[in-house]
Amino acid sequence: MNCLWYTEAAKSWIEALPLGNGRLGAMISGEPFCGQIQMNEESIVYGGPIDRINPDAAKYFPEIRKLVLEGKIREAQKLELFALSGTPQSERPYQTMCDVNYSIDHEEGEIRNYRRELDLEKGVASTSFVHNGAQYRMRCLISEKEDLMAAEFSTDREEGLTMSVLITRGRFYNCAGKAGEDSVYIDGDLGKGGSEFCIQARAVSEGGNVQVIGEHLVIQNVSRVIFYVNGVTTFPYRKKKVEDPYSYLKEQLASYTAEDFERILAGHVKQHSKVFDRSVLKLKEDEVLSGLPTDQRLKRLREGKKDKGLAALYYGYGRYLLMASSRPGGLPANLQGIWCEKLEPTWDSKYTININTEMNYWPAEICNLSMCHEPLFDLLERMVKNGRRTAMEMYGCRGFVAHHNTDIWADTAPQDLALAASYWVMGGAWLAAHIWKHYRYTMDQAFLDRMMPVLEECVLFFRDFMIEDQGEMIVCPSVSPENTYYQADGTTGSACAGCTMDTGILRDIFHAYLEGNKILGKKASQEDWVRETLDKLPLYKIGKYGQLLEWREDYEEWELGHRHFSHLYPLFPANQINEYENPELVKACEKSLERRMEFGGGHTGWSCAWLINLYARLRNGDKAEEYIDYLLNQLTAPNMFDLHPPLERISGIPWVFQIDGNFGGTCGIAQMLLQSHLDEIFLLPALPKNWQEGSITGICAEGGFEVDMTWEKGRFSHGWLFSKHGEKAVLRCREELEISKDGIKVSVIRDEKERYVFDTEKDAIYQIRSK
Repeated sequence: MNCLWYTEAAKSWIEALPLGNGRLGAMISGEPFCGQIQMNEESIVYGGPIDRINPDAAKYFPEIRKLVLEGKIREAQKLELFALSGTPQSERPYQTMCDVNYSIDHEEGEIRNYRRELDLEKGVASTSFVHNGAQYRMRCLISEKEDLMAAEFSTDREEGLTMSVLITRGRFYNCAGKAGEDSVYIDGDLGKGGSEFCIQARAVSEGGNVQVIGEHLVIQNVSRVIFYVNGVTTFPYRKKKVEDPYSYLKEQLASYTAEDFERILAGHVKQHSKVFDRSVLKLKEDEVLSGLPTDQRLKRLREGKKDKGLAALYYGYGRYLLMASSRPGGLPANLQGIWCEKLEPTWDSKYTININTEMNYWPAEICNLSMCHEPLFDLLERMVKNGRRTAMEMYGCRGFVAHHNTDIWADTAPQDLALAASYWVMGGAWLAAHIWKHYRYTMDQAFLDRMMPVLEECVLFFRDFMIEDQGEMIVCPSVSPENTYYQADGTTGSACAGCTMDTGILRDIFHAYLEGNKILGKKASQEDWVRETLDKLPLYKIGKYGQLLEWREDYEEWELGHRHFSHLYPLFPANQINEYENPELVKACEKSLERRMEFGGGHTGWSCAWLINLYARLRNGDKAEEYIDYLLNQLTAPNMFDLHPPLERISGIPWVFQIDGNFGGTCGIAQMLLQSHLDEIFLLPALPKNWQEGSITGICAEGGFEVDMTWEKGRFSHGWLFSKHGEKAVLRCREELEISKDGIKVSVIRDEKERYVFDTEKDAIYQIRSK
C-alpha cells in the first residue's frame, strides 16, 4: 500500500523519486539506459558565515518605531528598507551536490514491462524492465548506518552489462573544493570561505572489467555492478565531523565490495522499516484504485473523481520524507527538505521561519517521529549566539532575536528587502515555541532543562524590545507575515504596532517559560515581568465582518485571499482559541477562513496544508478532506512533492517545490484523527463522512501517549492506549467507551465535559472499546 509506482521513467525532476538518510538525498529518475541520479548533501551551501547586521540599524530604529506609532507607515517602511535590511541583504543559498550520470550500452529494441517505484516501508527505489528479451533492474538506497548511497544495476543476461558513469556538478563546477569563497570571520569562529567538500564514487562488480578512464568510471561485460557514492563536507556544527573529505571518502569507499550490497540493503530495510512502521494509516479503498500507478490516481483526482486511499498514501509519504530529510545529529529539513536540483534555488532553499520551517515540524510529534525534531533544536541553540549580537547591535536589547529567515550558519539578521516580511522579530520565538510542544509529547525533563536557556533569552529580548501603548504591551515595529493592509487614506502598508500573530507567539513563549521553570523547580528570573506582561497583551478582537482581527486596527486587506493565515495562529498551531474557553472567537476564526477562501486563499501547497489543520481544529472533517483533495489534485507534483504554484500554472510559470506542504498536509490528516492540545485525547475529532472505515497505529498525544484505533461506519470501534510515562489520561470521543487493562475493566470518572478520566501506569497498554 505505501508505495509510489509508475509505468514510465521520470521526464522531469518533479517526477523523480526521493531517497534520503537525513544527511544525503537523491532523486531517482529511472531512465532505462541513459539517465542520472541527482544528489544532495545537507550542508552544501554557497559560502560561509558572514556578518550581515546593518551598521545603521541602532541609529535609526527609534525613529522607525516613532513613525509607526504616529501612523506614518510609508516613511517608516522606507527607513526600514535602508536601515534594518541585512548588509548584504541575503543569507547563504543551499545547492545541489552532484549528478551521477550513467550510460548503458544497448541495441535498438522495445522496452516492455517497465516499472519504477519507491517503497516507503523499505526506503528503496527500484526500476525494472525487459529489453530484447533481457531483464534489467536498478535498486537504490541511502543507508543511515553506512552513510552513503548504494545503487545496483543488473541484468539476467551473462556479461550483458557494459556502462559508464560520470559525476558532474553543474557545467563548470568541480566535485571537490569550497562551496563559495566570499566569507568573513565572525568572532574568530571560522576562516574565510565556505565548507570544503568532496564527492567520490566507487564501482565494484563480480567479474568483468572496472576501470577509470579520464573522468569516467567504465564497466564492461558484467551482469551486476554496484556503485557506492558519497559526498561530505567540513561543516563544523555536526556531531560527526570530517576534517579531510578526500581522505575520509577514499578510505570509506575502498572497504566495500559487491557482496556487501545485500548486507547493506537488509540492514537498511530493517532499520528504516522499524521507524516507518511506528505509525501507519489505512483507509478502506477501492482495490481497483490501489492497483493503478500513482500518476494515474492523481490524474483521476484532477478529473473530479474520489480516491481516499491517496490521503493515506500522502500520510505515509509525509512521514517518509521527514525521516529522509531530518535525522538526529544533522541539519533540519530546509525549504525543500534535502532535495534541490539547482545551484541557485528559488528563495535559496534555506529556512524561512515565518511559517515554512515551523510547518516542516508540525507532524514530528503527533506522527511518532519525535527524534526527527532534534535537528531543529540543535540549530535553534546555535542561533542564540548570533541572535544576541543581532538584538544588541540592531535594537540595543538583551536576549536573542531572529527575523523571518535563517541558514545553516544560524544567521539572525533580516533577510531580503520585503517590506511585508523582513522586519519581523518573531522568527526565533516561533521556533522556540516548538520546545514546549516537544516536551509535552515526550515529557522529557532533561530536554526541557537543556532548552530553557533559549526560552530565557527569548523572554529577555522581548522584555527590552516591547513597549506599552494605549495600555497594551506590544511589539513595534512588526508585520503580520507577508500581508498588506489599506490605510484610511487608501495607501497600503505592512508595518504595524502589534498584530494578532505576535500576541499568539508571545503567549505561547511566556506560558512555556513559566511552566517549564515550574516543572524543573527553578525560579524564573523574569517571572514577575512575564506575568504582568501577559495581563497587558492585546486581547483577540472581532472585526466588522465578524472575522478575527489580524492587526490592532480593523484594516481592509489589500489581498483578500492572502496565502498566510497568520492571525489564526492562536487556533492552530497554538491552542489559545478553542471551544471551551472562547467559542465566540472560534466563530470569528471560521468567518476569517470563509472570507479568505471566498477570495481564493489556500492557493499554495503550504497554505492549503495550513487550511487542513485549521478545519481539523474547527472539527470540520468534510472541509478538511475537501482541501486534502485540492492539495492533491492542484498542488501536488507527479512524484507527490508539494508545489508552491498550482499545477495548472506550471505552463509558462516556473514550478517551485516546497516540502512544507507535504509536512503540513501530513499533520492535518493526523489532526483530523486525534487531537490532544487541550489536555485531553480526542479520538476522531474531525473524521470526514467519506472516511467510513479505517485504522491508524502509533499516532501520538501530548502527555506521552500513543494510540492505535479502528473505526467502522464512521464511528470509533476499538483501539489501544499506550502510556509511556504513567500520566493521567483524559479521553474524549463521540461514542461511549469501555476501558480495560489486561482484560480487567478500569475505573474511570466521567467529568462534566463527558470525558473519561483515569490514572495510567507507566509502560501500560489499555484497551478501548465503544459500547
